[in-house]
Amino acid sequence: MAVSLVLYVVSFVLVGWAIFDIVRQPAWKMSRNRKLAWGLGAGVGWFFLGFVGAIVAAIYLFGVRPRLAR
Repeated sequence: MAVSLVLYVVSFVLVGWAIFDIVRQPAWKMSRNRKLAWGLGAGVGWFFLGFVGAIVAAIYLFGVRPRLAR
């Protein structure tokens, strides 16, 4: 039980970090529709199945975000 709680807390922090970063992206780097899609994918995915939101957040943070930084 403690392990699953730790995993949910870690996934929540990961999703929160991703959503915070998505909101901060300027409009010229990321359109509003794309922000909405990534944010909802991470947030709703975490709400219904924590690991799905964490996977979406990890894809954004370690795949999309570095390309936006260029």
